[in-house]
Amino acid sequence: MQRIIFSCAAGLALLVSAIVCTSPARAQQGLAHGGADGIIVDLGNWVLPASINGRAVASYRVERRETGSRNWTQVADVRGPASQGELEAAIATHQKSFPEISGVSFGAAELWQRIQTGRDVRSIGAVTRFLPVQLALGLRWMDAGASRAVAYEYRISHVGQDGSATEAFVTPAVAWPGVGDVGRLQLAQTEAEPTSATMRWYVKGTPPTSFRMYRREGLSGPFSELSAAVVDSCCFVARGLTSSGDSILAVLHDKTVQHSKVYQYYVVPLDYFRNEGFASDTATIVAFRMSHVPLPERMAVRSVDSLGLLLRWQLREPSAVHGIVIERGPSIDTGFVEIFAASPSDTSWLDQTVTPMERYYYRLRLVGPGGLRSAPSAVLIGIWKSSDIPTPPQHVKAEPVRGGVRVEWTPDTIQNIAGYVVHRADGYGAMFRQISDVLPVKQARYIDTMGLRGDWTYLYTVSAVNSSHVPSVASDTAYATPDIPLSIPAPQGLLARVDKGRVYLTWTMQEDNPALSAWRVYRRDGASGTWKALGDSLLEASVNHVLDEGTKPGATYAYRVRAYSIRGDSSETSAIVEVRIAGPAVYPPANLQAKRDGKQVLLTWDEIVQPGAKEFRVYRYTRGGTPQAVGTVPLDQREFLDTRPGSTSPVFYYVTTVSTTGEESRPGRESAVLLR
Repeated sequence: MQRIIFSCAAGLALLVSAIVCTSPARAQQGLAHGGADGIIVDLGNWVLPASINGRAVASYRVERRETGSRNWTQVADVRGPASQGELEAAIATHQKSFPEISGVSFGAAELWQRIQTGRDVRSIGAVTRFLPVQLALGLRWMDAGASRAVAYEYRISHVGQDGSATEAFVTPAVAWPGVGDVGRLQLAQTEAEPTSATMRWYVKGTPPTSFRMYRREGLSGPFSELSAAVVDSCCFVARGLTSSGDSILAVLHDKTVQHSKVYQYYVVPLDYFRNEGFASDTATIVAFRMSHVPLPERMAVRSVDSLGLLLRWQLREPSAVHGIVIERGPSIDTGFVEIFAASPSDTSWLDQTVTPMERYYYRLRLVGPGGLRSAPSAVLIGIWKSSDIPTPPQHVKAEPVRGGVRVEWTPDTIQNIAGYVVHRADGYGAMFRQISDVLPVKQARYIDTMGLRGDWTYLYTVSAVNSSHVPSVASDTAYATPDIPLSIPAPQGLLARVDKGRVYLTWTMQEDNPALSAWRVYRRDGASGTWKALGDSLLEASVNHVLDEGTKPGATYAYRVRAYSIRGDSSETSAIVEVRIAGPAVYPPANLQAKRDGKQVLLTWDEIVQPGAKEFRVYRYTRGGTPQAVGTVPLDQREFLDTRPGSTSPVFYYVTTVSTTGEESRPGRESAVLLR
């Protein structure tokens, strides 16, 4: 890469970096290239005639044939210029095909002197890198007579002074026009003034050697190619390539624009052989400076109840303004986005998309010709306060949870709700009071554990509060009893009374215990039976008695009672009471007779016929003593022999009847006997 300065006009210059060697900068014998105007054939690196390796070479002979043909046709015999004048004429002729460097002087006089010193390109210098110079010196030759899109091969020979040809080289097949081996151009920057426009495109890939320029006025219609012509110091078009760090940029500078008009530009990159690449992005500019237009004045913002924030302004020069852009942001210096485009005749705008009690920042930009925008105006700060009453939340419900009550509702995502507040009444008819702070909108639930009792039912409502701190009316009421265990004392004073085979139970009421909800009576049959509930349902707290009619004669029963709270908590059981149900009545036998039989006593009595009788029981005692049972006799026997009556005299006997349920009759008539 070589830096070149192209002068554009009287005292005015555009500095560019021209890439002049992106394709082979020197001819490489045996190669040919498809160009924009024909096929360019590499001949060699010597300006002929010259002595090459000790042999005098007068010219390069160029022969051509179509691919697939065996016959060669001579198309040129190329040699270098014979004089300085001939060199100047050749350079001028070829330079016409390169308008981007049409104004460059290659110094033909100095170049001719160098050729006289040494005829190889190394001796001549870097100027031989330019394709017009190479064509003028005969280092490359352009076949302008080749047909388009037809592949040709070329044979290049060195022709000696005697006309003999040696060292023939054959090129690969090539056709024209070629495909531009250049990168794409991507728009990087535009600058516009009232009388000038400058565009820069990044080069993505292989840099071009130059580029064509196209422009149109307005946003529609055909583009016209621009030439780098100089009218005077104030009216010219210039182009060039420059480097910026690691990047190459194509630069177009147009000083022929007119004030306040819109223009569009694009460029087409060219490779070393003037083949075109892909067209660049289109650049749109307006020859106008928005900084010359005064910004809006008398700006103000105020809150309009139930509507939003109202912005007002005035323009000093509305004729230069095509529109007004209103921007809004979350802070005073960042995050602004466009929210509305007003016309030049507008002087106010109402923002109805704001949330109450939030701070908003506004600024205005003026839109000029071609969409140009001014710098932002001063920043306005507004807060909207609305007195609208929000609607209360829906689907409020209360459910007991361990240790408290959970209140839930459906949050409102449409209104400007800042949060929710929960209220509670401690029972029916009590006053509601606030029990929560303002809860976040998304929370939609509240757990109440404050000062609750497990024997009370609590009522709840929820109110919405909007961002203007205006509360709603209360929601529908929900109620629940908290899941808090209650301490219930065991029942006291349990009594049992047997009447006609039924058991009547009573116990002490707990009238001072509002948590009491019910009783349950349990019964056990016998001394080792299982405790079972007496009845299928609980007894109400106002009932402290029960009648057990499911008893059997002669059976023994135990009873106890348990108390229950309104939430189902149970007490310890009461003290146990036991009762026995009497069996059928039995009577002692009659006519008891006691007779001494030696040292034994024989007892006899009459037969009895009694339902439910099981056996007889014999008792004996002495005067002042306690009767003792001395034997049991089956019901079908009517005598008993006391073999050990003792020695105390007299001895008294009586007999009782025992029923099948274990009941014993009263003592029968006594009978006494003297033992001595």
